[in-house]
Amino acid sequence: MFWVGAGAVPMASYPPTFWSVAGGVLFGAGAAINGGCTFGTLNRLAAGNLSFLVSILGMLFGAWASHELPIPGIIPLASGTSILVEPSRESVLLLALISVGCLRELALIWRKSGRERGTPEQAAVVLGVCGGLLYALDETWAYPLNLDRLAEALKSAQARDIALCAVSVAALAGAAICAWQDGKFQLRLPWRPIPRRLFGGVAMGIGTTLIPGGNGTLLLQWLPALSPHAPIAYAALVFGAAASLGCFRSLRKP
Repeated sequence: MFWVGAGAVPMASYPPTFWSVAGGVLFGAGAAINGGCTFGTLNRLAAGNLSFLVSILGMLFGAWASHELPIPGIIPLASGTSILVEPSRESVLLLALISVGCLRELALIWRKSGRERGTPEQAAVVLGVCGGLLYALDETWAYPLNLDRLAEALKSAQARDIALCAVSVAALAGAAICAWQDGKFQLRLPWRPIPRRLFGGVAMGIGTTLIPGGNGTLLLQWLPALSPHAPIAYAALVFGAAASLGCFRSLRKP
């Protein structure tokens, strides 16, 4: 989160609503059923597990279906911008905390340089800065939000956002290249988990529309932007995932 703020602080802000909480629960439960969150799905698909392609198709259907529901207020609307946009006492204090956090991580990287490769601190720098810069270019670059936008385009029968779709394809290609380099790429299509992938993907797609976004978007966009809905939606997401996993464990017991 510190490095996202260092790269670019997202601007939009959403109010906490019943639907953002419901979206968090649905997304968390869907991720548990599916066997992976949005980026976990992308990584497993990039590693050659084609059953996760069904998850993405389910997410697209869930996003489309949520736009078709005749429920007032179900589609979130931004209520303003982050408090970090305007200069104020609070924004200066928070930016100072971000700077301190980044300096601390740099000190840890410097201490571990030469002894360890691929440390969590190094991964946090790459993930945060790249993610922050992408959010500065477009707030909806992440592929779950692209699916939501594609669902809107299908509804209005208009083709748009080709560049953002290209970013999503590039993310999949990058993950596939890393899987290939690590020797983890194995093309396969297990049939047994396909119903779980579909059902979990639909739930995640609906949750993506209601939040908006998924767990990665909350961590790398809305929480750094200090959007009021983000902590509540993320807590609901964790609850949904934990409740679903708890149900699975209880069902497996004799």
